[in-house]
Formats: sequence, structure tokens, C-alpha cells
Amino acid sequence: KATVSVLYWFLPPLPGEYKKKKLMDTVSESAEGFLTAVPWEWGVLEGVWCAALVAGVYSGFWGYVVAPPWVHKGSERLPEGKFAKHVMDAYDKWCVQVNKGVTVLVTYHVMQWTWWRGVWAVEEFSVLQCVAHIALLFTIYEFFYYLFHRALHHKSVYALIHKHHHQQHSPYRGNTDAINTHPFEFLVGNYDHLLALHILSLVSPPHVITVLLFILIGGYTASLNHTRHHVEVSQHIFSASAHDVHHRVDVNSNYGQYLMIWDVVFGTYKRDPRLA
Repeated sequence: KATVSVLYWFLPPLPGEYKKKKLMDTVSESAEGFLTAVPWEWGVLEGVWCAALVAGVYSGFWGYVVAPPWVHKGSERLPEGKFAKHVMDAYDKWCVQVNKGVTVLVTYHVMQWTWWRGVWAVEEFSVLQCVAHIALLFTIYEFFYYLFHRALHHKSVYALIHKHHHQQHSPYRGNTDAINTHPFEFLVGNYDHLLALHILSLVSPPHVITVLLFILIGGYTASLNHTRHHVEVSQHIFSASAHDVHHRVDVNSNYGQYLMIWDVVFGTYKRDPRLA
């Protein structure tokens, strides 16, 4: 919907307003078909939308690898631990590629959800509501992620799933280390974003801009968590060093992804001893 509106205003004049409107209707119908029809019913234009989605997701991964180290290049760098894994093996690379594919699927479902449940009208966007919704979305997300992440550390399942991610005791590659997880873990963790959106929408449906910011901020900070750049909003709001502690110092602490509030509530928060 947003793409159609932008195209309408920025396309050069076509021979007749009718043709311009017809083009916009075609774009809108193909977008709706892409998001509402099953894949085997897609036509050529729906296939173009699919290709654009894949290209957008993979471009986003490139951005998450490049942007955090460049933006925060002047920040303090946390010292590297003794057991940093500098060489990725074949299974590491396989997990990274599978999880990129999973991200395409998750992004598609977030787009579907937003098409039906999100608020699209520009005049209904409010900065204050956006900020409040983003705060609520991350709080909801973190509650379920905390429980899931802590469960993955239970001795009965740790070796099967989450141990792979902790083979990197001192992550530094940013997004590459962030998504180097078991695909099951990555799948559940990413669909948690959709769960948070759905729960919030039961009370107050978020605007499409809010949804976009929620996903982009989440991807950026998850990448930043694995760079060892000491960047923080506050100890409990966001602190990249907190996740570094989880990898390098005590795996039974700091289960949160973006916020440490549930670690504080459940007594598992640990401040980096170098910063205390």
C-alpha cells in the first residue's frame, strides 16, 4: 500500500491520468496477490514482488554486517576473550545461510500480518504512539524470548540446540555471529516478533511505520550485540556488553536479547565486571 502511494506521486507523467491509475491498480493488485494468494497461484508480477523481498532481506543482512561497526567505530571495544572462534566451519556457514532463508519467510509473514492488521493511514501516525508501541513491543518480545532462551540453557536440550551458538565465546562478526544459531532457535526467536505484534494489536494495532522500526531496530541491535562494541542506552534498556557477558563470562545470566528488564525481574542480570 505504501509502495503504491509513493509510486503514484513520484512516477513521471504518463500519457493520460487513466493509464497512470491503471498502472497503480496493477501494482496494488499484484502486491495484494503476493501477500494473500498461495505461491502456486502467483503470476509474473507476484514473482517480481517475491524477488524484491529476497533482494531486500539479503541487502538488509549486508547492511547489518557493515553498519554497526562503521557507525560505532569510535566506541570503546570490549577486550576479546581467550576462546574466540576465528574460523567458521562448514556447519557454521550452513546455519548462517539457512537462517537467511528463514528470515525471508519470517519477513513475508510480518508483511502479511501488517497488510491485514496494521494501520496504514498516514494521518493516523503519531510519534508519541509510535514510541510507546515500540517500547511495548520490545517488552513483550523480551518476555517470551527470555523464557525461550533460558529454556535452551537447560541441560536436557542445551547440547542439541543452543550450544552451537555458544561455540563462539567472544563474538565479534556482528550479524554473522548473531545469526549463527541452530535453525530451530532462529525460527522461534524470529517469530517471537510476530507474536509481540499480535499481542499488542489486541489492545492497540501498530502503524506500519512502527512495525518497520521495530524490525529494523531489532535487527540492528541484535547485530550490535555480537560486535563487542561497548554501546549502551543504559544498563537495562540496551547494552551490548550485557550480551557479551552472557557469551564470555556467565552463560546463565543476561538471557535478554535487547533489554535486561526481565533478567532484573528474575534475578539473572549480571553487569560486566569491567564496567561495574
